[in-house]
Amino acid sequence: MKKAKQIFDVLRITNFAVHPEETQLVFDTNINGKSNLWAMDLPHLYPYQLTFLNQDSSGIAYSKDGSELFAGFDNDGDEQSCLYRFPSKGGEMRLLNGNQLDRHFSPIPVKHAVYYSSESSNPTFLNTYKYDLQTGEERLVFEGKDGPSLLSDVSPGEKAVSIHVSFVNSHSVCMLQTRDGHAKAVVPDEKKPHMVHSSYFHSDDILYVTTNYDSEFSYLASYTISTNTFTPLLSLDKTEITSIYADPEGTNLYVTGKKGVLDLLYQYDTAIGESRAIDCPCTSITKVVCAKSGSLYVLGSTPTKPANIYMKAKNDTEWRQLTKNQVPGFSEDELSYPEIVTYPSFDGLPIEGLLFKPVPQEANGYTIIWPHGGPQDSERFRFFNIFQIAAKMGYQLFAPNFRGSANYGYTFYQMVEQDWGEGPRLDMVSGIDWLIDNKLADRDKLFLMGGSYGGYMVLLLHGRHPGYFRAVVDIFGVSNLFTFVESVPDFWRPLMEKWVGHPERDEEKMTADSPITYLEQMTKPMLIIQGANDPRVVKEESDQIVEQLKRLGRTPEYIVMENEGHGFSKKENRDMVFTAIFSFFEKHRLRAAAGT
Repeated sequence: MKKAKQIFDVLRITNFAVHPEETQLVFDTNINGKSNLWAMDLPHLYPYQLTFLNQDSSGIAYSKDGSELFAGFDNDGDEQSCLYRFPSKGGEMRLLNGNQLDRHFSPIPVKHAVYYSSESSNPTFLNTYKYDLQTGEERLVFEGKDGPSLLSDVSPGEKAVSIHVSFVNSHSVCMLQTRDGHAKAVVPDEKKPHMVHSSYFHSDDILYVTTNYDSEFSYLASYTISTNTFTPLLSLDKTEITSIYADPEGTNLYVTGKKGVLDLLYQYDTAIGESRAIDCPCTSITKVVCAKSGSLYVLGSTPTKPANIYMKAKNDTEWRQLTKNQVPGFSEDELSYPEIVTYPSFDGLPIEGLLFKPVPQEANGYTIIWPHGGPQDSERFRFFNIFQIAAKMGYQLFAPNFRGSANYGYTFYQMVEQDWGEGPRLDMVSGIDWLIDNKLADRDKLFLMGGSYGGYMVLLLHGRHPGYFRAVVDIFGVSNLFTFVESVPDFWRPLMEKWVGHPERDEEKMTADSPITYLEQMTKPMLIIQGANDPRVVKEESDQIVEQLKRLGRTPEYIVMENEGHGFSKKENRDMVFTAIFSFFEKHRLRAAAGT
């Protein structure tokens, strides 16, 4: 493990913002072992620490004149993100609205004010407010009523706001509210199930959106307020157009397209209605910033290169890498670049997956099966420490994008809703059988690991198909659907019935899909890892599976991180978790080799 441990030291870069004059770039990273905001005074690339809270941030944004920054910070992974304002050169950090500690989302600064969504007074459906930076007055802009409602954008003259209202992951509506309080959906029939990903005001009259309204894949469209006209503009073959970014003049839009496991970047000229692909150094794109100079900034990664920030000046063809985040001691060629594989599932549905292989001379013959989280997420061409650690330890890793995964069309995406434990589980089993049948894996040399929904799937596969696996690692996985739907954050609760099921009306299905139903069959060695402050999959989900397994005489290993939530942001915790996982796998691999 000694050499693989070098991969532990890869930094996280999760978000960034660029000063309006491009004199500074601020980004969230863990250079000091914990998440903080760091800055570089462009064009100089030496970073300096800007915040010292040692907490994850969200929603980084500059004031219009660049003198201040706004960002949310949680507390040890609790995701209770409180909004702060502070000088962009560093200094005193103040809670934006006095001592208000409600969860905040999506800060959008305008002149002398900032808009945001908040749990304040409406923790279930959320409200959107405007906070006056000069008077300290907070004014209600939009009251959430029918579903969790999040601010997306504010028009240039503040004459309208766009709000995304969710009913379930596969049904969200973009509402446009004008200054007089009139609200209207931008699509012709808001009750028709569809999704909206992003919205951006080109002017006080024109809003651009990405949506899959009346389509299998999402596309770029415009909505004109004065004429109440919705117009599709740009679609790409079997590609989800999701995020919208724009230059300050609004002449060019930059959109990300997600095609299976790959992210793509496109420019759309609003004047002539034409688009072109932009060569991008990343295969997974996290964020794009368009400066008023025309320069593009991108944060992203590839399977063998960690997250970095890149810049391309207007009319240039080459990207300049601004951060130097790399895997210590390894070239990209020494790391595992995944193969894309496709296999037929139990009902003939094609399932795409990624297969990370170790170099032949390091292979130990074992395969780790990895169901991803979400569940309506997907495994992508991104850098993920644990995949590269596995390959350097000699393990092959298989990550299928089972039904319900994103970026394979609307029908595919909906397949997991109210069916958490049947179709996706059988997709996983079909993938394992396909590996074995094609001699890509040895049935006697399989390990199982996953986190969040992936942890849920790990527990369910262990309980229903224990014969496949030698050992199992569950990372903050749901163990009981009945307790899960009652313990999620307040603003998730309106989505639970359509997403998971109703505890009374769907009791039989939810019982069948709950891993805790199959405790008796969970006979293989288990390691369970949990963050004590996890607001999504609360600690009780892991506690109950551990306690009941112990009552049956089993001896699961259990690690609880007291200062973490739904993930492990602190370096010492990540190092400990990675070490524990691969020590656990190595122990059971060597025991199998010794016949014990």
